[in-house]
Amino acid sequence: MKIELTAAQVGVLLQFAAKNDIRAYLKGICIQVEGRKGFAIATDGAILGVFRLHLPEPLEKTEVIIPRDILENAKCTATSAN
Repeated sequence: MKIELTAAQVGVLLQFAAKNDIRAYLKGICIQVEGRKGFAIATDGAILGVFRLHLPEPLEKTEVIIPRDILENAKCTATSAN
């Protein structure tokens, strides 16, 4: 399974994710997929940000939360079609 988010999308979603909360599930971005439907979601419990993901092929129902600290320290790579 391969799901791609741009650095800009991650940056926007991290603005919605909690920073200092005891609830770890709010301190990251949740990726939910089922079939051809997919969403990247972040919330601090009061505001919500969502991007719809375009999936080229159907996927099994999956939900994963990527923690804020991993996303903030990730190095972005750029690819180009030649």
